[in-house]
Amino acid sequence: MKLDYEILAEYVAGGCEPEVRAQIDRLQETDSAVADAIEELRAQKSWIRDSFDELLDLETPASLNKTVGIAQTSDSESSSVRSETVSDKRPKFSGRSIAAGLLLLIAGGVMGFGLQKRAATESSLTWTAAVAEYQALYSRQTLNIADATQEQRIQTASYLEGLSGLEVAIPDLDDFELAFKRGQYLEVKGQPLIQLAYLPESGGPVALCFKAQAGEDVAPVQGRHAGLEMQHWRANGVAFVLVGSDRDQVRSVSEHLFRTRSL
Repeated sequence: MKLDYEILAEYVAGGCEPEVRAQIDRLQETDSAVADAIEELRAQKSWIRDSFDELLDLETPASLNKTVGIAQTSDSESSSVRSETVSDKRPKFSGRSIAAGLLLLIAGGVMGFGLQKRAATESSLTWTAAVAEYQALYSRQTLNIADATQEQRIQTASYLEGLSGLEVAIPDLDDFELAFKRGQYLEVKGQPLIQLAYLPESGGPVALCFKAQAGEDVAPVQGRHAGLEMQHWRANGVAFVLVGSDRDQVRSVSEHLFRTRSL
């Protein structure tokens, strides 16, 4: 059975024929990519319901200040994501500025003030959903920097490898009109996560993120979160997600990376 996001959404909503539900039940136990997708959909469903209740109970914007405090406190349990940035010009140590942005994005989301409590319950988001929400902050101006040279790519890859312990190769996506701009080291629940940011000739930025994840290889699976298109897959013990605004572009690049094992 070929699964897509729509079938899994129907499954989470309680639909699907009994035989389809039984197959998905079995797949959840053996395929972490399917399990992650289902977890993400359930989190979205719960999030929307809870956020509506929070909107009704919201009193003052003071709670936003409390949320910002949580996001900026690096020793807090809820602040479990940190980052280092490497630009196209030279490796840069950016501290925790991106981490605060990520947590604020998770806290704010697309529902506005009603989602402020999200920062304290970050663990209910899957890592792919967190990546998509972080990427939703990006604009073309975010990556309005010079393209990286080959030497700078090598420096960036070496730096990120040293931080993460992962093998890092920066794919050349010129054939897809995607220019590599910078790399970042992030952490999700204490686990290293690498982000490689690309900018197309037109349209929104594209990000390739990956982290270690044991399991068999899984071909790219389509998803959508925070208004962005996603494809996630696993190869050689590493889980990947590609996020961007152009569905066809995200799909074609993901299939290329999976097929060629470019990382």
